Amino acid sequence: MTTKFEFLAEHTIFTGLDDAELLALSQIAQECEFEDGSVIAYQRDVADGLVIIRSGRLHAQEVDQYGRVREANTREFAEMDYFGTEWLFEIGTQPATVTGTHDGRVIIINGEDFRRFLINYPDAIHKLEPLIDEEGVQYRGLPEDAWERAEKLPLKEKRDRIGDIRLLPDELVEYYSRRSSIVLITSLLWPIMGLILVPMLAYFLMSNGTTAAAVLQAAVIALSIAFFGFITIFRLVDWRNDYFVITNKHISHREFELRSFRTRVNKVPVSQVQSVTVERPTLTANLFNIGTVRITTASVVGTIRFDGIDNPQEVEEILDDLRHRVQTMDAAVAQTYMRDSVERHFQLDPGIKPIIDEDELLDEDLFLPAEQRSSFFIFSRWFNWRVEEAGVITYRRNYFILFWEILLPILALLLILMIGGLVQRYFHVDGLLILGVMTPFILLTLFWLVWRYEDWHNDMFQLTTLDVIDIDRKPFGFGESRKQAPLSNIQNVTAERPGFFATIFDYGNVHIETAGAEAEIVFDRIPRPSQVLTDIFHRLDENRQSERRRDGETRREEYVVLLDVYKQELERGRIPRRTPEIDD
Repeated sequence: MTTKFEFLAEHTIFTGLDDAELLALSQIAQECEFEDGSVIAYQRDVADGLVIIRSGRLHAQEVDQYGRVREANTREFAEMDYFGTEWLFEIGTQPATVTGTHDGRVIIINGEDFRRFLINYPDAIHKLEPLIDEEGVQYRGLPEDAWERAEKLPLKEKRDRIGDIRLLPDELVEYYSRRSSIVLITSLLWPIMGLILVPMLAYFLMSNGTTAAAVLQAAVIALSIAFFGFITIFRLVDWRNDYFVITNKHISHREFELRSFRTRVNKVPVSQVQSVTVERPTLTANLFNIGTVRITTASVVGTIRFDGIDNPQEVEEILDDLRHRVQTMDAAVAQTYMRDSVERHFQLDPGIKPIIDEDELLDEDLFLPAEQRSSFFIFSRWFNWRVEEAGVITYRRNYFILFWEILLPILALLLILMIGGLVQRYFHVDGLLILGVMTPFILLTLFWLVWRYEDWHNDMFQLTTLDVIDIDRKPFGFGESRKQAPLSNIQNVTAERPGFFATIFDYGNVHIETAGAEAEIVFDRIPRPSQVLTDIFHRLDENRQSERRRDGETRREEYVVLLDVYKQELERGRIPRRTPEIDD
């Protein structure tokens, strides 16, 4: 039998990958065996990966809510067939129960592992694009429905953000829009008219041939062009820097206030959306299909407004679809967890059994983040503003802040050296004597410089798998203050860049509102606040999933014990009928 590497290299989906990519893919592909009659997947359970039949046969059968088999959705799978390509990019639910009809083997590629593979081998995604021959038959790549999801991944375009809104590697962008161009045109109408009409009026009304009139005319024209041109550019920039993004995980709203040069990003999980309403309050709004979408959430943010957007009904439909998918996924997760508990309690054999090949054990070096595979990583982790090690992300303040912290000591040191040089040059004082006099001042200034640097370096913010931590530590162990809050207490997170320099140098504040004693933790003057915001939401998503599984574990075990006791009593004939028998 061929190896997994050889099998995947021959499969139509992956024939475009090179050897290094195929090797890494084969490392995450799990080969499993099944017997005739084994259940490979249950309908309405969580679906989180691609299944390829290597040998044997499978039978998929969907049952409706009344227990009737839907023949139209019944399908047979033979060698090299597959299902679940769309789940490589987004977790879903099993549409049918899949059962083995002959002994055989399958290869399973988990979706989370596959997305991590794409992060480390970003060129691979372009080699999965479906290719079709002249007869209209696809001969390579992903099916069209899976490719549509792949194209929504941020890594498809080799980008990790939309403007200031950072994206997780596995986020699918469902919607992205600025305000309507009609809104822009309306706001630009009078400044553009002023830009055209005022110079024209000045030209025709102030042309009497005198030098004074010509100077006044030129001044009026120049001032009007500068004034109305500034307003036009101002409104264009303001419009361009406001936008809305909806992914399969979060809703993000980025608002830029040009008057104060303040940027604010709000982000809310889709799971917290409670209601969506659409408003078209004016005749113009109805005529051009422009409106406002109000999204009521369970977070502290409250209501998010997408105002002045084209086709607001589309946003409502997308959010309704996402909410339905979240509800369906919640039910699938509950069913899957319950099934796991039952199988574990009754020690049932799994439908499929993993095959461990000692020659194909996972090589973790193939899946290290790109920066950690670089020899520069060991050096950069000491100086980088963001360092992730052992599940803990450590942030430091912006280097622009460090520059201002050490500027005075550096200027003082330069001033001392300059004074010493001037004294030696103009007063002919011995250099050693000057050095002896200056040394205490130099040492004191250097101590001041080191103190400022250490004060900057020792202040840090940390994000762990359980907590957010704000550490304010004095240099050389002279004291420390710490604020800490569990991720489970976080109610809302917002990011902002509060001014001109913060916008130019891309630093700002991340406000973390909690339900604990510390009402708010602020990661202040930190680089790339939108990146920090994304990191926090990523950890929040992981933490909520872990909590939900952990909190339900005891309850599920109680249900399973109840089923066990019920089965025992039923087998002993001690449970009477609860409904009367029906006479024939």
